[in-house]
Amino acid sequence: MFQYWDEQGLWPELQGILSEKFVKKGDYMIAPPQFADPALNYDGYRAGIRRVNGSWKFSYFVNG
Repeated sequence: MFQYWDEQGLWPELQGILSEKFVKKGDYMIAPPQFADPALNYDGYRAGIRRVNGSWKFSYFVNG
């Protein structure tokens, strides 16, 4: 996964998403906040975090 991000130059995208405010959506805290608003129909990169059995889990999504 990290090799792919290196090869595709995606680190600035991830940095940009993680610098956004995180807001609640379902069981996750997600960024960017536009993804939490269904009226905006946001389909860009997004990240989410949540606690599972006491451990934080991180998800990063791209459209393809």
